[in-house]
Amino acid sequence: MKKLIDTFPNYYVNCREKNTIKRYEQYFKLWKDWAIKFDIKVLPAHPFYVALFLLSLIQENYTMPQIESSYYGIKIFHTTLCYNDPCNHSIVKNMYQAAKRMITHKVKKKEPITIEQLTNIHETLLKNDTLANTRTVVICLLSFAGFLRFSEIISLRLSDLIFEECFLKVFIEKSKTDIYREGSWVLISKTSSKLCPVKNTLTYISLANIKKPNEFLFRALSTGKRKSKLRDKNTPLSYT
Repeated sequence: MKKLIDTFPNYYVNCREKNTIKRYEQYFKLWKDWAIKFDIKVLPAHPFYVALFLLSLIQENYTMPQIESSYYGIKIFHTTLCYNDPCNHSIVKNMYQAAKRMITHKVKKKEPITIEQLTNIHETLLKNDTLANTRTVVICLLSFAGFLRFSEIISLRLSDLIFEECFLKVFIEKSKTDIYREGSWVLISKTSSKLCPVKNTLTYISLANIKKPNEFLFRALSTGKRKSKLRDKNTPLSYT
């Protein structure tokens, strides 16, 4: 009987792939070294100390796969050797969930563009007022003034623009927020500054020689020997 009990763990681990067991052994050793360092009992582990161990991994900037492997390494070794699994305790589960939220769900929000940045874009690109540079400037100015998404700005055709004396009317056929797909008009005011989106749009349309109502405003460019021009293929500019 004693011989059977002593050899039981060696056979029991064969229920998993060898590489899986090898990986968990590696990360169980991480727990073992940490526990010995602080004179803590390795097996069976106390849930409070396992939670502290996971916290130390978070603070030492371990990746989520490494923390996950450590968590399951402790779990598997305890269940294999018939010890109570400390990872079933709420304090350990909560620390593990905290690691998931802190590491894998970091939200990196984009900073909003400012007037100073738009001015810099305008001044830098229009030093060489090529069609490509003018197109970039107009995309930025129209998007900023009309709160337009990229998918909305590239879908604009000449027929979607109506120039009035003091403002520009822009028809948005499809929008993420337009759940009924009814379309909507966006009004963009004309200003006296060099960043005026209406004035710059008119300049771009003239430079790009856009005349047909169904032409997309923003298309890919064909580069010739003398100057660039919009491609004849009437398809909107791609995101890339």
